[in-house]
Amino acid sequence: MLTLNMTKRIVVFILGQFIMALGVSLSVKANLGVSPISCVPYVYSLTLPLSLGELTILLNLIFIAMQMAVLRKNYQWIQSLFNSLP
Repeated sequence: MLTLNMTKRIVVFILGQFIMALGVSLSVKANLGVSPISCVPYVYSLTLPLSLGELTILLNLIFIAMQMAVLRKNYQWIQSLFNSLP
C-alpha cells in the first residue's frame, strides 16, 4: 500500500513530466529553438501524429527503461521516482 509520502512523490514526478513537456513545446512555438535533449522528440513530432509533449514524456520513459537494462540487478524501480525528490 502506498503511503501518503510516496503518493505525493509520484504525483510530483508526473506533474513535473507534464511541466517539462509544456516548457519544451512552448520554446518551440516561440521559435526559441530546442535543447539537444529535446531535439529527438521534436524531429519525430514533425513526422509522427504525436505531439512534442507526448514524445518528450515517451523519450524519458525510454531513458528509464534503458537505465533498467544497463543496471539489471542493481536497479531498484523506486529510484526512478524518488532519488531526485526531497
